[in-house]
Amino acid sequence: MIALIPGLGGALVVAGLIGVATGMRKSPERPIAPTRMRLPLAARMGGTSPRTRALLIAGVGAGLLTALLTGWLVAALLVPAVVVGLPILLSAPPAGSKIERVEALEEWTRSLSGVLTVGVGLEQALIATLRSTPDAIRPEVTHLVARLRARWGTEDALRAFATQYGIQFWLQSAGPDSAEPFFPTDAPPLYYSLPEFGVQIHFRPTDFTQVNHAVNRILVRHAMNLLDPRPGEHIADLFCGLGNFSLPIASRGAHVLGVEGNAELVRRAEDNARKNGLAARARFQVANLFEAESCAPFGANDGGGFDKLLIDPPRDGAVEVVKALGESGPRRIVYVSCDPATLARDAEVLVQVKGYRLAAAGVINMFPHTSHVESMALFEK
Repeated sequence: MIALIPGLGGALVVAGLIGVATGMRKSPERPIAPTRMRLPLAARMGGTSPRTRALLIAGVGAGLLTALLTGWLVAALLVPAVVVGLPILLSAPPAGSKIERVEALEEWTRSLSGVLTVGVGLEQALIATLRSTPDAIRPEVTHLVARLRARWGTEDALRAFATQYGIQFWLQSAGPDSAEPFFPTDAPPLYYSLPEFGVQIHFRPTDFTQVNHAVNRILVRHAMNLLDPRPGEHIADLFCGLGNFSLPIASRGAHVLGVEGNAELVRRAEDNARKNGLAARARFQVANLFEAESCAPFGANDGGGFDKLLIDPPRDGAVEVVKALGESGPRRIVYVSCDPATLARDAEVLVQVKGYRLAAAGVINMFPHTSHVESMALFEK
């Protein structure tokens, strides 16, 4: 009996580790299904993969044999758990594999673009990049190159590649506005969603977006909690882009004016407002917010001014915006920054010159394993 206690303790530890590892593997959310009759074990086993069933059968057999030979009855339960659970414990999460493939695809695309710039034809460039293709997508690129070497037409090979692996190909002959779909020409639109606010934001491949969509949802949620938009309030969203913050503000009942220097982004922000049924509360305009005269209208809180301000500038910051704020400026400002240095510079102007109080600040890890972060600060009067 004394010898059994350490063995039982070890069994529980191993089984616990397997349970923890399995529990940490995030599974997709599923809608609640109607109540159904409980199926017999044999029928429920049919829903598992052949590999899992084979491992479970082998584990049960090995567990029973171990229990009979050693007299250790716990083995009948522990061995099947280890046989089935250990591969789960050691395997890479599916999300990690997808991220690796996307990163590999980006690296390969950049390499292909670099080869094309030296005047090599597309077919020769595709073949040349095979040697440096990342391992995560090497089988797919190898298949593409094999078709080219088998005398497939380049366009036919690319179309087959896109169909087989669910890829959209776009061509850009000049500036960003020249990008157009090559295949499929009727591809579904590109968009990301902010479910908490019931918003979908459509974009083109050359538009600026926050590439980490999961963390972007957290970013927007925290910004809205700090800004606290209320029905009837007038809020300006400066450097608004496609409406990443403007549309959530409008979804809370406030009237928002999004301001952006890029006319194409403004047109797509307006289109996003219409598609989300928010055009009545979300307006957009083009203005160069790096020029002092363009920033003057956002400094007052009287006579058609703004109750609150959200600022999300590029790395250069928003020094002309904060310098334009008057004594009766917006009572609350949420500043989202991709460069802590320019945020610190502009915060000094807001606090030391404009009389605001730094009420809250934090960092969001938008780009894991890099030196880049998104910073957020709340200023109040």
